[in-house]
Amino acid sequence: MDTRNKLNLLELEKELCKHPTVTQKLDYLKKKQEGNPDTLHSLILELPSKHFPDKTNNVEFTYWFLIYNAEVCFKNHISNQQFKNKLKSGLKEQYLRKELKEIEAREKEAINSITTETSTNANLDHETIYNSDKGFFDYMASGKNKLSKAEVIETLRILDGNYYKKKPTTHSYRVIRSTEVLTYFRHILLKNHLQFLLSELKIKERLSLKEIAIIHAYKVGKSLTQKEAKTLAKEYGWASGHKLYQYVNYFISRTNRKGDEGTLVKNKNKQKIIEGILHFLNNEEKNSAMDDLAILANIIKTKYN
Repeated sequence: MDTRNKLNLLELEKELCKHPTVTQKLDYLKKKQEGNPDTLHSLILELPSKHFPDKTNNVEFTYWFLIYNAEVCFKNHISNQQFKNKLKSGLKEQYLRKELKEIEAREKEAINSITTETSTNANLDHETIYNSDKGFFDYMASGKNKLSKAEVIETLRILDGNYYKKKPTTHSYRVIRSTEVLTYFRHILLKNHLQFLLSELKIKERLSLKEIAIIHAYKVGKSLTQKEAKTLAKEYGWASGHKLYQYVNYFISRTNRKGDEGTLVKNKNKQKIIEGILHFLNNEEKNSAMDDLAILANIIKTKYN
Protein backbone atom coordinates (compact mmCIF):
# COMPACT_ATOMS: atom_id res chain seq x y z
CA MET A 1 0.00 0.00 0.00
CA ASP A 2 1.51 3.36 -0.99
CA THR A 3 1.78 6.36 1.36
CA ARG A 4 -1.24 8.13 -0.14
CA ASN A 5 -3.48 5.12 0.33
CA LYS A 6 -2.26 4.71 3.91
CA LEU A 7 -3.14 8.32 4.67
CA ASN A 8 -6.58 7.93 3.06
CA LEU A 9 -7.19 4.81 5.10
CA LEU A 10 -6.21 6.57 8.32
CA GLU A 11 -8.57 9.45 7.56
CA LEU A 12 -11.32 6.99 6.73
CA GLU A 13 -10.78 5.12 9.97
CA LYS A 14 -11.05 8.35 11.97
CA GLU A 15 -14.39 9.06 10.32
CA LEU A 16 -15.63 5.54 10.99
CA CYS A 17 -14.92 5.98 14.69
CA LYS A 18 -17.57 8.71 14.71
CA HIS A 19 -20.23 6.18 13.67
CA PRO A 20 -21.22 3.81 16.49
CA THR A 21 -23.25 1.17 14.62
CA VAL A 22 -22.32 -1.27 11.88
CA THR A 23 -25.07 0.10 9.65
CA GLN A 24 -23.86 3.68 10.06
CA LYS A 25 -20.28 2.66 9.26
CA LEU A 26 -21.34 0.75 6.16
CA ASP A 27 -23.60 3.57 4.99
CA TYR A 28 -20.67 5.94 5.30
CA LEU A 29 -18.35 3.64 3.32
CA LYS A 30 -21.02 3.14 0.68
CA LYS A 31 -21.28 6.88 0.19
CA LYS A 32 -17.49 7.26 0.01
CA GLN A 33 -17.12 4.47 -2.53
CA GLU A 34 -20.01 5.72 -4.67
CA GLY A 35 -21.70 2.34 -4.66
CA ASN A 36 -18.80 0.39 -6.20
CA PRO A 37 -19.18 -3.11 -4.67
CA ASP A 38 -15.68 -4.33 -5.56
CA THR A 39 -14.03 -1.29 -4.01
CA LEU A 40 -16.25 -1.50 -0.95
CA HIS A 41 -15.41 -5.15 -0.31
CA SER A 42 -11.69 -4.52 -0.74
CA LEU A 43 -11.79 -1.53 1.57
CA ILE A 44 -13.50 -3.46 4.36
CA LEU A 45 -10.73 -6.06 4.23
CA GLU A 46 -8.09 -3.32 4.57
CA LEU A 47 -9.73 -1.67 7.56
CA PRO A 48 -8.85 -2.69 11.14
CA SER A 49 -11.02 -5.57 12.28
CA LYS A 50 -12.36 -3.57 15.23
CA HIS A 51 -14.85 -1.86 12.91
CA PHE A 52 -16.30 -5.12 11.55
CA PRO A 53 -15.00 -7.84 13.87
CA ASP A 54 -17.50 -10.49 12.78
CA LYS A 55 -18.37 -10.69 9.08
CA THR A 56 -19.95 -14.12 9.45
CA ASN A 57 -22.35 -14.07 12.38
CA ASN A 58 -23.21 -10.39 12.75
CA VAL A 59 -26.78 -10.15 11.47
CA GLU A 60 -26.61 -6.38 11.07
CA PHE A 61 -23.54 -6.75 8.83
CA THR A 62 -24.83 -9.58 6.65
CA TYR A 63 -28.33 -8.10 6.31
CA TRP A 64 -26.86 -4.77 5.20
CA PHE A 65 -24.92 -6.54 2.45
CA LEU A 66 -27.96 -8.53 1.41
CA ILE A 67 -29.80 -5.28 0.69
CA TYR A 68 -26.76 -3.52 -0.74
CA ASN A 69 -25.81 -6.24 -3.22
CA ALA A 70 -29.45 -6.69 -4.23
CA GLU A 71 -29.63 -2.95 -4.95
CA VAL A 72 -26.49 -3.25 -7.11
CA CYS A 73 -28.15 -6.05 -9.10
CA PHE A 74 -31.32 -3.98 -9.42
CA LYS A 75 -29.50 -0.87 -10.67
CA ASN A 76 -27.55 -2.94 -13.20
CA HIS A 77 -30.77 -4.54 -14.41
CA ILE A 78 -32.79 -1.36 -14.95
CA SER A 79 -29.85 0.42 -16.59
CA ASN A 80 -29.41 -2.43 -19.06
CA GLN A 81 -30.20 -1.27 -22.59
CA GLN A 82 -32.33 -4.32 -23.33
CA PHE A 83 -34.56 -3.52 -20.34
CA LYS A 84 -34.80 0.13 -21.40
CA ASN A 85 -35.73 -0.84 -24.96
CA LYS A 86 -38.56 -3.05 -23.74
CA LEU A 87 -39.97 -0.17 -21.70
CA LYS A 88 -39.83 2.09 -24.75
CA SER A 89 -41.60 -0.38 -27.02
CA GLY A 90 -45.30 -0.47 -27.80
CA LEU A 91 -45.48 -3.76 -25.87
CA LYS A 92 -44.40 -2.22 -22.56
CA GLU A 93 -47.54 -3.28 -20.68
CA GLN A 94 -47.38 -6.85 -21.98
CA TYR A 95 -43.71 -7.07 -20.97
CA LEU A 96 -44.39 -5.78 -17.45
CA ARG A 97 -47.28 -8.20 -16.96
CA LYS A 98 -45.21 -11.12 -18.27
CA GLU A 99 -42.30 -10.36 -15.93
CA LEU A 100 -44.62 -9.96 -12.93
CA LYS A 101 -46.42 -13.18 -13.78
CA GLU A 102 -43.13 -15.10 -13.83
CA ILE A 103 -42.07 -13.68 -10.46
CA GLU A 104 -45.45 -14.48 -8.91
CA ALA A 105 -45.33 -18.00 -10.38
CA ARG A 106 -41.98 -18.58 -8.68
CA GLU A 107 -43.42 -17.38 -5.39
CA LYS A 108 -46.45 -19.63 -5.76
CA GLU A 109 -44.28 -22.66 -6.49
CA ALA A 110 -42.10 -21.94 -3.46
CA ILE A 111 -45.12 -21.55 -1.17
CA ASN A 112 -46.81 -24.67 -2.56
CA SER A 113 -43.65 -26.72 -1.95
CA ILE A 114 -44.31 -26.91 1.77
CA THR A 115 -47.22 -28.68 3.40
CA THR A 116 -50.14 -26.93 5.01
CA GLU A 117 -48.99 -28.35 8.34
CA THR A 118 -45.60 -26.67 8.01
CA SER A 119 -46.82 -23.35 6.66
CA THR A 120 -49.37 -22.95 9.45
CA ASN A 121 -47.12 -24.06 12.30
CA ALA A 122 -45.56 -20.85 13.60
CA ASN A 123 -43.37 -22.81 16.04
CA LEU A 124 -41.35 -24.46 13.28
CA ASP A 125 -38.34 -22.42 12.27
CA HIS A 126 -36.95 -22.32 8.74
CA GLU A 127 -34.19 -24.83 9.38
CA THR A 128 -36.73 -27.35 10.63
CA ILE A 129 -38.86 -26.79 7.56
CA TYR A 130 -36.04 -27.04 5.04
CA ASN A 131 -34.08 -29.91 6.60
CA SER A 132 -36.96 -32.04 7.84
CA ASP A 133 -37.47 -35.58 6.58
CA LYS A 134 -41.26 -35.31 6.78
CA GLY A 135 -41.67 -34.92 3.04
CA PHE A 136 -41.88 -31.15 2.76
CA PHE A 137 -39.77 -31.33 -0.38
CA ASP A 138 -40.84 -34.64 -1.83
CA TYR A 139 -42.36 -32.73 -4.74
CA MET A 140 -38.77 -32.09 -5.86
CA ALA A 141 -38.50 -35.72 -6.88
CA SER A 142 -41.53 -35.44 -9.15
CA GLY A 143 -39.61 -33.53 -11.82
CA LYS A 144 -42.39 -30.93 -12.06
CA ASN A 145 -40.53 -28.24 -10.17
CA LYS A 146 -38.93 -25.30 -11.98
CA LEU A 147 -37.02 -24.00 -8.97
CA SER A 148 -34.07 -25.66 -7.30
CA LYS A 149 -34.32 -26.49 -3.60
CA ALA A 150 -32.00 -23.56 -2.85
CA GLU A 151 -34.26 -21.19 -4.82
CA VAL A 152 -37.34 -22.44 -3.00
CA ILE A 153 -35.66 -21.97 0.36
CA GLU A 154 -34.42 -18.48 -0.40
CA THR A 155 -37.73 -17.39 -1.91
CA LEU A 156 -39.55 -18.42 1.26
CA ARG A 157 -36.95 -16.74 3.45
CA ILE A 158 -37.05 -13.47 1.52
CA LEU A 159 -40.86 -13.44 1.38
CA ASP A 160 -40.86 -14.01 5.14
CA GLY A 161 -39.41 -10.51 5.47
CA ASN A 162 -37.74 -11.05 8.84
CA TYR A 163 -35.65 -14.18 8.36
CA TYR A 164 -32.37 -12.46 7.46
CA LYS A 165 -32.96 -9.72 10.01
CA LYS A 166 -32.60 -12.46 12.62
CA LYS A 167 -30.22 -14.94 11.01
CA PRO A 168 -26.87 -14.17 9.35
CA THR A 169 -25.94 -15.17 5.82
CA THR A 170 -22.26 -15.10 4.89
CA HIS A 171 -23.12 -15.47 1.21
CA SER A 172 -24.70 -12.02 0.99
CA TYR A 173 -21.32 -10.48 1.83
CA ARG A 174 -18.92 -12.86 0.11
CA VAL A 175 -20.94 -13.59 -3.05
CA ILE A 176 -22.37 -10.49 -4.71
CA ARG A 177 -24.84 -12.51 -6.80
CA SER A 178 -25.65 -15.22 -4.27
CA THR A 179 -29.02 -16.97 -4.36
CA GLU A 180 -30.44 -14.91 -1.49
CA VAL A 181 -29.19 -11.66 -3.03
CA LEU A 182 -30.70 -12.47 -6.42
CA THR A 183 -33.93 -13.55 -4.75
CA TYR A 184 -34.21 -10.28 -2.83
CA PHE A 185 -33.43 -8.37 -6.02
CA ARG A 186 -36.08 -10.23 -8.00
CA HIS A 187 -38.89 -10.68 -5.48
CA ILE A 188 -38.61 -7.38 -3.61
CA LEU A 189 -36.85 -4.68 -5.62
CA LEU A 190 -37.66 -5.69 -9.19
CA LYS A 191 -41.20 -6.83 -8.38
CA ASN A 192 -42.00 -3.53 -6.65
CA HIS A 193 -40.51 -1.60 -9.57
CA LEU A 194 -42.51 -3.54 -12.16
CA GLN A 195 -45.71 -3.02 -10.15
CA PHE A 196 -44.96 0.70 -9.92
CA LEU A 197 -44.38 0.99 -13.68
CA LEU A 198 -47.60 -0.90 -14.38
CA SER A 199 -49.63 1.27 -11.98
CA GLU A 200 -48.06 4.35 -13.56
CA LEU A 201 -49.29 3.16 -16.95
CA LYS A 202 -52.81 2.80 -15.59
CA ILE A 203 -52.67 6.27 -14.03
CA LYS A 204 -51.45 7.80 -17.26
CA GLU A 205 -54.26 6.14 -19.19
CA ARG A 206 -56.85 7.66 -16.85
CA LEU A 207 -55.64 11.25 -16.92
CA SER A 208 -57.32 13.80 -19.15
CA LEU A 209 -55.31 16.50 -20.91
CA LYS A 210 -56.59 19.09 -18.43
CA GLU A 211 -55.49 16.93 -15.51
CA ILE A 212 -52.04 16.50 -17.04
CA ALA A 213 -51.80 20.25 -17.62
CA ILE A 214 -52.80 21.15 -14.06
CA ILE A 215 -50.38 18.61 -12.56
CA HIS A 216 -47.64 20.10 -14.75
CA ALA A 217 -48.61 23.60 -13.63
CA TYR A 218 -48.23 22.76 -9.94
CA LYS A 219 -45.17 20.54 -10.29
CA VAL A 220 -43.16 22.35 -12.98
CA GLY A 221 -44.78 25.76 -13.31
CA LYS A 222 -43.31 26.45 -16.74
CA SER A 223 -44.86 26.74 -20.17
CA LEU A 224 -44.25 24.13 -22.84
CA THR A 225 -43.32 24.39 -26.49
CA GLN A 226 -45.61 22.54 -28.89
CA LYS A 227 -42.92 19.89 -29.33
CA GLU A 228 -42.61 19.40 -25.56
CA ALA A 229 -46.39 19.24 -25.20
CA LYS A 230 -46.58 16.56 -27.89
CA THR A 231 -43.90 14.49 -26.12
CA LEU A 232 -45.67 14.83 -22.76
CA ALA A 233 -49.04 13.93 -24.27
CA LYS A 234 -47.59 10.79 -25.85
CA GLU A 235 -46.23 9.68 -22.48
CA TYR A 236 -49.84 9.59 -21.27
CA GLY A 237 -51.16 7.81 -24.33
CA TRP A 238 -52.46 10.83 -26.24
CA ALA A 239 -51.72 11.10 -29.96
CA SER A 240 -51.68 14.89 -30.16
CA GLY A 241 -50.23 17.53 -27.88
CA HIS A 242 -52.00 20.57 -29.34
CA LYS A 243 -54.74 20.77 -26.70
CA LEU A 244 -52.27 20.00 -23.93
CA TYR A 245 -50.09 22.85 -25.16
CA GLN A 246 -53.06 25.23 -24.82
CA TYR A 247 -54.12 23.90 -21.41
CA VAL A 248 -50.60 24.05 -19.93
CA ASN A 249 -50.03 27.60 -21.06
CA TYR A 250 -53.40 28.54 -19.59
CA PHE A 251 -53.08 26.80 -16.23
CA ILE A 252 -49.49 27.82 -15.42
CA SER A 253 -51.04 31.18 -14.57
CA ARG A 254 -52.25 31.02 -10.97
CA THR A 255 -54.85 33.65 -11.84
CA ASN A 256 -56.37 31.18 -14.28
CA ARG A 257 -56.19 28.27 -11.83
CA LYS A 258 -58.01 30.10 -9.05
CA GLY A 259 -60.03 32.56 -11.13
CA ASP A 260 -63.65 32.68 -12.22
CA GLU A 261 -64.40 30.63 -15.35
CA GLY A 262 -67.62 32.52 -16.02
CA THR A 263 -70.20 29.84 -15.20
CA LEU A 264 -71.02 27.64 -12.21
CA VAL A 265 -70.56 24.46 -14.26
CA LYS A 266 -67.08 25.45 -15.49
CA ASN A 267 -65.96 26.50 -12.01
CA LYS A 268 -67.18 23.28 -10.41
CA ASN A 269 -65.51 21.27 -13.17
CA LYS A 270 -62.17 22.99 -12.53
CA GLN A 271 -62.64 22.50 -8.80
CA LYS A 272 -63.25 18.78 -9.33
CA ILE A 273 -60.17 18.40 -11.54
CA ILE A 274 -57.85 20.10 -9.04
CA GLU A 275 -59.26 18.01 -6.17
CA GLY A 276 -58.73 14.88 -8.25
CA ILE A 277 -55.02 15.44 -8.83
CA LEU A 278 -54.02 16.36 -5.26
CA HIS A 279 -52.54 12.90 -4.58
CA PHE A 280 -49.99 13.48 -7.36
CA LEU A 281 -48.54 16.50 -5.54
CA ASN A 282 -46.01 16.81 -2.75
CA ASN A 283 -46.89 18.76 0.40
CA GLU A 284 -45.72 22.13 -0.89
CA GLU A 285 -47.50 21.71 -4.22
CA LYS A 286 -50.60 20.44 -2.44
CA ASN A 287 -50.68 23.49 -0.17
CA SER A 288 -50.61 25.73 -3.23
CA ALA A 289 -53.45 23.76 -4.80
CA MET A 290 -55.49 23.91 -1.58
CA ASP A 291 -55.08 27.70 -1.50
CA ASP A 292 -56.39 27.90 -5.06
CA LEU A 293 -59.30 25.62 -4.19
CA ALA A 294 -60.24 27.80 -1.22
CA ILE A 295 -60.38 30.89 -3.43
CA LEU A 296 -62.33 29.02 -6.10
CA ALA A 297 -64.80 27.71 -3.51
CA ASN A 298 -65.35 31.24 -2.26
CA ILE A 299 -66.06 32.44 -5.81
CA ILE A 300 -68.62 29.66 -6.27
CA LYS A 301 -70.24 30.41 -2.92
CA THR A 302 -70.45 34.20 -3.25
CA LYS A 303 -71.17 34.56 -6.94
CA TYR A 304 -73.14 31.48 -8.00
CA ASN A 305 -75.08 30.33 -4.91
